[in-house]
Amino acid sequence: MPEEAGGTAWQVEDEPFYHGFMSNNECKPLLTNPGDFLVRRAEIDGEMQYVITVLPENSNEITNFIIKKTRPKHLYYVYIYAFKTISDLIAYHSRMKKPLNNENVCIVKGIARSDWQLAHEQIERNKKLGEGAFGEVWEGTLNLGVFRGYIPVAIKTLHSGNISADERIKFLREANLMLKLSHPNIIKFYGVATLKDPIMIVMEFASGGSLLTRVQNTKRPPTDADKIRYCAGAASGLAYLETMQIIHRDIAARNCLLSADDEVKLSDFGLSLLGIKYRERSMKNVPIRWLSPETLKHGRFSSKPMSGVSV
Repeated sequence: MPEEAGGTAWQVEDEPFYHGFMSNNECKPLLTNPGDFLVRRAEIDGEMQYVITVLPENSNEITNFIIKKTRPKHLYYVYIYAFKTISDLIAYHSRMKKPLNNENVCIVKGIARSDWQLAHEQIERNKKLGEGAFGEVWEGTLNLGVFRGYIPVAIKTLHSGNISADERIKFLREANLMLKLSHPNIIKFYGVATLKDPIMIVMEFASGGSLLTRVQNTKRPPTDADKIRYCAGAASGLAYLETMQIIHRDIAARNCLLSADDEVKLSDFGLSLLGIKYRERSMKNVPIRWLSPETLKHGRFSSKPMSGVSV
C-alpha cells in the first residue's frame, strides 16, 4: 500500500466536512448531488469508526466507506493509498479525483456543518442543574462569536463511556425534532455538539425555573391572572405543536419552564413523536400522573388530551 506524504497537521474535527456522530438517516438529506460527501463517526460492529458517506453518480442511495488504519504505521486508508491524517486522505482523493473503490466512486464536494452544529469549544458548563437516565443538565454559556458574544444556555449532556449507537440516536432525536420548531412558547434550540464526547444539546436557558416550582411557592403564590397567563402560554405552544404534527407525550408542569419575563416555555421533547396520533403498547415509561384517562386506558396519544390534563 503506497504511503503518501501528508500536507496538513489538522485534526479531522477541524474540518468543515466532519459532522461528528451522525446516523445514516441524518446524512441522506444533506447529500443531494453526485460526489457530495461528509465524514462522520458511526458505530460499526460495536466499535466507533470514522466513515466517509458519499452520494455516488447515477445513484439515489448513499454509500459508506469505513476509514481503516494500517497496523505497522497507523496510517489512514480507504482504498490503495494511506495517509498520516484523515484530512490528508480526504484532500488527496478529492483533489486528485482518485476513487474510493474499484467501482469508481469519487468524492467531489465536502458538505459543511450547519451553524447549529456546534463545536465543544463554544460551550462552557458552569453549574449542574440535574441528572437523568441519559446524562446531565447544566447551566452555562454559548459563545456565538466576536460580534454576538456569550449567551446563557441550558446544556443537556449524554453520559460518556459505554454508550450504544441506539442510545446516542435516541438522545439526539430530541435535537432533530427541536430543530424544526420556532415559537415564543417553545424553548429555543441553539444546536448540538457531536464532534466528540460528551454529546451536548444546547437550548435557551429559562431562568424562572419550572412552572411546578412556581405554583408550589407558598411565599409568593401566583395570582389568578398569572395562572390564566400561564395556561394561555402553554396552550399557545401546544397549538403550535399540533400544527407541526408533533405529539409531545410529556406535557407536565415540571416541563413548562418560565423565562426571565415569566412567560411559559414548553421544554423536554425527549418523548415527543412526529404524527397526529400514536398508540403506546407498553405504558411502563410514561408520565402516568399527567396522562388523560383515555390515554391511560387505551395507550392512545394525541395533542388534545395532553393539553387538557396539564391545564
